[in-house]
This record gives sequence, structure tokens and C-alpha cells, in this order.
Amino acid sequence: MNVVDLLFGDLASLLSNAIIVVIVALMFVISLRLFLDRRKKGYMSMTISLVIVGIHYLLQLYLTLSGIDTSLTAYMLLMLKIISFILINMGIYQLYNRTNRKQYIFFYGLMIMGLVVSILHFSVPNMYNGTHEQVRLLQDIGLELYVFVLIFL
Repeated sequence: MNVVDLLFGDLASLLSNAIIVVIVALMFVISLRLFLDRRKKGYMSMTISLVIVGIHYLLQLYLTLSGIDTSLTAYMLLMLKIISFILINMGIYQLYNRTNRKQYIFFYGLMIMGLVVSILHFSVPNMYNGTHEQVRLLQDIGLELYVFVLIFL
């Protein structure tokens, strides 16, 4: 094994996921400590989102090690990414602003909209004829575009 394999080979994703899991675990401890000391809603949202991010990367690490790569696992990973992204943004918003019912409706509406967009993931194989790889690439396009739109919202 050489350095190129660690940077660009199959081990690169394992190494990067393992490093990210350690960083997320440290961030979780810090966020939990801040929540317990200050009792702000923003820290609670960020703590929950860091748990989801940790589950996302642990699942990704497990799937890489076991070699499981199905459409359902890709869907689960993408939905975990969307939910954690929304919760992290909600937590940062709550740290500096008061949160009322309107903001909660907005943030939870974004999560529900993600679930609605995720229907495309399951309907694409019925709409398109092509090779398995082509259909697999098209399945997540709706959710990936939704994440792109979330960045600007």
C-alpha cells in the first residue's frame, strides 16, 4: 500500500469517513455540553443534527466496509443528509434569533418538502427505461437538486 491508495484509492473514503466520525463526535460532545450549560434551543437542534450526521457517516462507513450498495441505502443516506442540514441551519438561526411558530413551520415544512421530493426517487425507475446504472444515477437527481435549493433558502 502506498500514499496514492490512501489519497485516491478505495481506502480514501474509509479514511475520510473515519476522520469525519471522530470530528462529529467531538462536535457532539461540545454541542451537548453547551446545551446542558446554556439551555438554548439552538444547541438542542444542533445536538440532534450532529447525532443524525454521526449516524449518516457511521452508516456510510458500514456500507463501504460491507460492500452493500443499493438504491434504498443511497436514499437513506441522502435523507439523513437533508434532515441534518436543515436542523443545523435551524440551530444556527435559533442561536441568534427568537424562534416563533412561523419559523418552526418553515423549517419543518422544508423537511416535509424533502420527503415529497423523495417520491421521485421511487418513481424514476418506473418512468425511464435504461441500464441499471443510468436509472440509479437519475433516482437521486430530485433530492440532490433539492439540497442545492436548500443552500440558497
